[in-house]
Amino acid sequence: MQRLDWGHGRIFLNTHNLKLDELYVNLDPAETVGGQPSVEDMFITAGNASDGGLTIYIPATGIDPTEGDNVFEFPVGIGTDGVDFTMGGNSKYTPCLLTISNVTDDGYITVNPVDEILPTTNQSGNILSYYWRVRHSDFSAFPTVSLYQYFYYEDDVDGADDNLFVPGKVLDESPYTRSSEDLADLDAAGNIINFDGSGSGFTLEKANYTAGENSRFTGQVLIYYTRDHGADVGIAAREPRWRDRETWTRSDLLIDANGDGPIDEKDWHDSRQPPIPAGDPDGEWPTAGHVVVIGWVPWDDPKVALRGQPHGVWADNNMESCAEVMFTQMKDIAGNPVPRYYRSNFQFRPTLCINETNGNLNTGLVRGEGMFWNRWSDPNMNLMDLGEFVNEDSAYIVYESRANPNTLVNTPSYAPNIIVATDGWSANDKDLTIANDITAHGNFEILGDVNLVLNNGATGNITAMRDLKMVEFDGAESPPSGGGAELGFRNPW
Repeated sequence: MQRLDWGHGRIFLNTHNLKLDELYVNLDPAETVGGQPSVEDMFITAGNASDGGLTIYIPATGIDPTEGDNVFEFPVGIGTDGVDFTMGGNSKYTPCLLTISNVTDDGYITVNPVDEILPTTNQSGNILSYYWRVRHSDFSAFPTVSLYQYFYYEDDVDGADDNLFVPGKVLDESPYTRSSEDLADLDAAGNIINFDGSGSGFTLEKANYTAGENSRFTGQVLIYYTRDHGADVGIAAREPRWRDRETWTRSDLLIDANGDGPIDEKDWHDSRQPPIPAGDPDGEWPTAGHVVVIGWVPWDDPKVALRGQPHGVWADNNMESCAEVMFTQMKDIAGNPVPRYYRSNFQFRPTLCINETNGNLNTGLVRGEGMFWNRWSDPNMNLMDLGEFVNEDSAYIVYESRANPNTLVNTPSYAPNIIVATDGWSANDKDLTIANDITAHGNFEILGDVNLVLNNGATGNITAMRDLKMVEFDGAESPPSGGGAELGFRNPW
């Protein structure tokens, strides 16, 4: 949108993005609280890290065209009732003020508040249960942030003493560097967090900003990468377990596996990467605070027969935790995205298999083009922030059901593409019902002999934004053939 003349009122972005070339804040004193933004007049997001947020254009002059200065306001918050949290409502006005300098090129900056603890911080020490995610785009040269100011609520201090808090941040991308500023940069009385690079400013970056005890922002964020191990075929190769140290290598262990000089994404998932050492004090597998990257076999990996095939990790009947999950997009040898490449029945993308009744995953952001294979499980997908994952047009959630009949009660409201099937590569004639409303942004695929029985209650509506596909089982461990299937309308009497 080129220009928004904002006079009063709440604008509910929910999980979506609003991109403005100019935000003209012209609040009417008769319609607002003293002519200033508040919970009654703000841009509201859903409070997720994956929310689209509010995006504002930064001209090459570095001057806000409506205010005539170098301060850009992001009047954002959460809650839709218009009643301040301190007055018993559900709304919080938590704006960001950006003072910018050394601007030589134009671009966009996006801010969205997140109503939870920043999961990539260290796991020891008190911290706000609130943070701000900042992203940017289209700058060819990055400007300097002279000052960020974030306004928080005392309730998010969670009973700790925020006089002991420092402003702290973690990069939103690899290497996820943690850092903090001076204790004096946090105004505990006014609930204002100031970031100014200790007075010198800092280069604009994609990062997450919050406040907490200094210990929260020390140490490195460890990134766990999948690697192929075991034989070229069989269970060890394609079904490695989350809690097997051989499944993983790690950011502090990486080597130049292919010998081309830099250590980059071509090396991350190479089978020559060292596994996590036995008894490693930082953990033999990913846990809370760690980032997980699930990939595929590189084209110069020594396991020639497996090149290009997806990795899979099994969360095997346990609750696993991490800060983020990222799937690495599969590409052909020329670097182009590829269609399905089956390594086993349901594993045609980098895959996280949540296996058996007690299988579950608690994580923050899920990003990238991959797959969740819920095998004989109904994990609580609301323990994950799936917003970015849902928008991947070739990502999937697969439900492989074993019980007969079976009702899924923990499905997410939105998914990228969905496949439903029964065990035995969907060779078994069994009934499956989805209890809650669900929308597939892509296709909804019914595989083989599964009978999808629509729920007879008020919920259970299934919406496919692209196609409904019914795929006939072909009896082979390969892509199914397609063919005969039917839509049945059962007589309710």
